Amino acid sequence: MPHDLYFGDVYFPPLLAAAALGLIAASYTSRLMHKHGVMVRFANPPLVFIAFSVIYTVIFGATIFPT
Repeated sequence: MPHDLYFGDVYFPPLLAAAALGLIAASYTSRLMHKHGVMVRFANPPLVFIAFSVIYTVIFGATIFPT
């Protein structure tokens, strides 16, 4: 049975919420890494941001919004 998130009469897939949380967590992690000077060690920082987004989305999708 699929589990949808709904606000009023609008239904959202759980992956959308997991992706939004993943982007927020990746943004926070990226800012923290910039603040401490860790991002200069990577050749392509935007790729690191995308990788963190995917990792956090999978983690949130598997733990918070399991289907």
